[in-house]
Amino acid sequence: IAEVVRAGGCALADIKGCGIGATGMVDMDSGEVVVSPNMPGLNRVNLLRELSDFQFPVYVTNEMNTHMLGERYFDPSLSEVGLMSVLWGYGIGVNVILHDSEIISGRREQAWDIGHITFEKDGVPCHCGRRGCLEAYSAGWAVEIRVREAMGGEEAGVTVEAARKAMSDGDPITKPILREAGETLGSALAPFVQFFAPDALIIAGGVVRADESVVDAIRAGLESKINLWEVGRIEIRASRLDKYVGALGATKIVANHLLKAPLLNILVSS
Repeated sequence: IAEVVRAGGCALADIKGCGIGATGMVDMDSGEVVVSPNMPGLNRVNLLRELSDFQFPVYVTNEMNTHMLGERYFDPSLSEVGLMSVLWGYGIGVNVILHDSEIISGRREQAWDIGHITFEKDGVPCHCGRRGCLEAYSAGWAVEIRVREAMGGEEAGVTVEAARKAMSDGDPITKPILREAGETLGSALAPFVQFFAPDALIIAGGVVRADESVVDAIRAGLESKINLWEVGRIEIRASRLDKYVGALGATKIVANHLLKAPLLNILVSS
């Protein structure tokens, strides 16, 4: 954080607040990451306590909340629609805002961690320790494994970095793997889309940045499960905010907190 502030030409004393979108299940009251399957080093880490030396307030939430707020408040076309935001990167998460309502979230800020719903009973192993989770078939790390194997695997000296580069370079060997992962994700999203009937389904994250054609695969997965008319009326596309969407949403969280105190003081004094 200190390095980012310096790179921005600011001093720490200029900073009014810090917003953090953490991966995993977050207890917002305490600032603790309860469990983070894809970053186990964060399990039971209290980020508020770790950053308590800073003189500005720190607000911790799930990364899907920061992504949703980024889409909602920094993409003008999404400011007044029923919105479903999908983060498809190393893990998979979903969040929903219905028209002018607030983010739909549980008691702990788990933000619809659909990556760990069981997609296939007794399926392939997942990072969380269970088997058959959606992430084991569609998450970025699972796609990288399949691409690496298709390129010859560890025996052929293919690294994870090489697999990632093949994806971002549009190597033909990656296309069917990405399409299958996208269709799988689309079919898993179908019941949520059917239930909430959003106006827009926006996909962000490393996988869609590597190859935007996966959006068509997600659409195909949805169409395999629900009414074609229902899918046709939804705007389905990649995020226009690229990799900055989560950071932009985190600034909204800080702004919300900073605005509450002065407004409350005005109401009490009047």
